[in-house]
Amino acid sequence: MCLGNLLIFISQYMLFPMLPVVMGEKLDISIATTGGMFLVMVSGMILMGPFYSHLMDVYRRKSLCIFSFIVVFAATIGYTLIHSPLELLALSLVQGLAFGVANSSIITLGIDVNVSDNRSKGNVIFGWFTRLGMILGVGSGSAVYLNFGFETLVAASVITGCAGVLFIAAMHIPFRAPIGMPLCSLDRFFLPHTFPFVLNMIMIAFVPGALLPLIHFKMRDIFLLDEWTAPYFAFAGGAFLLSALPVKFLKKYTLWVQALFGMTAMVCAICSLILFDSISGQLLSAILLGIGLSVITPAFLFFFINLSSHCQRSTANTTHLLSWKIGIFTGIAASCYLTVNESSTAAFRMALAASVLAVVFFITVSYPYYRKKKVR
Repeated sequence: MCLGNLLIFISQYMLFPMLPVVMGEKLDISIATTGGMFLVMVSGMILMGPFYSHLMDVYRRKSLCIFSFIVVFAATIGYTLIHSPLELLALSLVQGLAFGVANSSIITLGIDVNVSDNRSKGNVIFGWFTRLGMILGVGSGSAVYLNFGFETLVAASVITGCAGVLFIAAMHIPFRAPIGMPLCSLDRFFLPHTFPFVLNMIMIAFVPGALLPLIHFKMRDIFLLDEWTAPYFAFAGGAFLLSALPVKFLKKYTLWVQALFGMTAMVCAICSLILFDSISGQLLSAILLGIGLSVITPAFLFFFINLSSHCQRSTANTTHLLSWKIGIFTGIAASCYLTVNESSTAAFRMALAASVLAVVFFITVSYPYYRKKKVR
């Protein structure tokens, strides 16, 4: 399940840094306009959210998951065929609707294959593979695009995603009899009482989201290895992966310390981009960002899980992932707009402001709320 989840998220996040620029060139419109497709995409996820639980009650969860991802991959191929901004927005909406169902169902499947006592730990491990897939997808996707072009990127994305679906299809998932869930419900979609951490997670995810479109501008060709372009997020992804073992030593400290460490590393990463206009400064920034995200994401997932009851862990995981995606997609859209109407420096400053605000909000609002409301 973890390998399938990893490959599927690599597949989708390979496209996100490139889509605004490529679609802008293809349709002859500004990337400030194409950046809005990500707001449409996340709107689709939110619109479909209240129906998640009913769909997973009525249909077999594995079949629903596989079908949803097939729709997502079909939409991916569709980006090579569209000819108008309206088609772009319609395709983004379809992809958002399907991606939302697929995400919720794959999280549920990840819980289904675990015994009850291991489900909290399983949620965190599964979530770590999700975030690893995101950052490796961005790094590998930008490298494929810069070296081979968009059509090769789309092919690589679909092939990688299909390989992930094959892993899921090979799994035996225990049968769950329908229990008669209502058509609309917040179950498996959103935990209202985690709202402070939803806002905090959106602020954090906004930062890497704001950096994604900048691969095509300030951070396009910063690292050259024997005539191969290795972009910023390739190094950030490597740091995320390699920091998994050292980060284990932080687990002996409280979630408070872990979260502050990760957010501080993220603030330092953005400062390095702003202060040092050199390859070494940007390399340092990529490493700090990868390390920061590798610490922040599991710590915040624990916050969500510890605020949920025993039967709400799937909903906690989905809420955590939804808030992450809202932050990522909002950051991409805002960065596209600022890059066109202001400058890439304005986008960097906005990312810095978001990272600092995330730290302040965590200290003054989120963590005090957590201490009062935590279940575990």
